[in-house]
Amino acid sequence: YNLEKESIKQQDLIEKIRIATQKANAYLKTGIDTLAIKDELSSIKTWIDFAGDGVFVNEGTAHSFRNLTTTYKLLDELLYRVTARKKQVDTYHKKLVHYRLQIDSLSADSILYDFPADSVLMSRYLKQIVVVAKEIGPADTSLTLAIDNSNQIQTELNQMVNSLKYKLELIQEFQEKLAAKDLNREFANLGDTIGYNRPFPEVLYFSAVKAKLNLSFYAQNNIGRISIVLLLVVAMALFLRSLRRITGAIDTELTAVNNGLVLRYPLLSANVIILGLTQFAFVDPPFIFNCIFWIISAVSLSFVLDGHIKRYWQMVWLVFVFLFIIACAN
Repeated sequence: YNLEKESIKQQDLIEKIRIATQKANAYLKTGIDTLAIKDELSSIKTWIDFAGDGVFVNEGTAHSFRNLTTTYKLLDELLYRVTARKKQVDTYHKKLVHYRLQIDSLSADSILYDFPADSVLMSRYLKQIVVVAKEIGPADTSLTLAIDNSNQIQTELNQMVNSLKYKLELIQEFQEKLAAKDLNREFANLGDTIGYNRPFPEVLYFSAVKAKLNLSFYAQNNIGRISIVLLLVVAMALFLRSLRRITGAIDTELTAVNNGLVLRYPLLSANVIILGLTQFAFVDPPFIFNCIFWIISAVSLSFVLDGHIKRYWQMVWLVFVFLFIIACAN
C-alpha cells in the first residue's frame, strides 16, 4: 500500500513538472522577441549619439536654445521608449524566473528520488524518468538561455535609462545657464580668433537628422490626430466641391471674386481652413511639425489668391512666403 501511495505521488509530481515545463515553453514561444529588442536598443544608441551632437560632444562656442530644446525632446522621447521596453522586459524576466523557481522547487522534492526497492519497479521508474528528462530537457535549456538573455537586456536597459536621465538633467542645467546669460555676449568679433570651427555641411547634416527624428517620433505618437486632420481636409474638400456644384459657381471673374474664391480650389481651400484650425490640437509639437502646417497653408493660399489680387501685392506675398520658408529651414 505504501509503495503504491508513493508511486502515485511520484507520478503526480512528474506530471506537475511536465506541465510547468510545457507552460514555460509555451510562454517562451509567445513572449518577447529579444533579438528585435537588441536591434531596437542598437538603433536607440545611434539616435542618442545623433541627438547629443552639439550638446555633449562637439559643443561649439555656445549652445543655442533651439538645439537644446530639440535635443531634450528627442532624449525625452527615447527615455519614454526605453522605459516602456524596460517594463516589458522586467515583466517577461519575472515570469521566466517564476517558471524556473516552480520547476526547480518541484524537481527538488525528495519523493522524486525515493527509488522503489523492487528491481522491476525501479527499472520502470528510471525509464520513465529518462523519458521525462528527454522531453523537458530542451525546454529547460531554452528557459535558462532566455533568463540569461533577458537579464543582459535588463542590465543594458537600466544603464540606458540612467544615462538618458543624466543627459536630460544636464540639458536642463544648460538651459538655465543660457537663460541667465541673456544679456551677456557669447561670441567674439568677426575678426577675432574663432574658438571653435566646424564644417557647415556637417552642422547642416546633424541638424537635419535631429529634425527628421523629432518629426518622426512626434508623428508616430500622434498618428491618430494626424489621420483625423487628413480626414477633415478630405471631408472639407468634398463639402466645398458639392457646394460649388449646388451654387453653380462658374469660374468667371465676377463669380470668382464675389462668391467663388473659396470654391475655386476646394482642396487648397480645405488645407487653409482645416490646417489653420487643427494646428492647435497638437500639444507641444516640434518646430518642423508646425512649419509643415504653415507652409502647406501658405502655398495653398498663394494658389487660391492667384489672379485675385494685384500683381504687385501678389509678388510681395510670394516674397514673404519664400522668406518664411527660408526662416523655417534655418
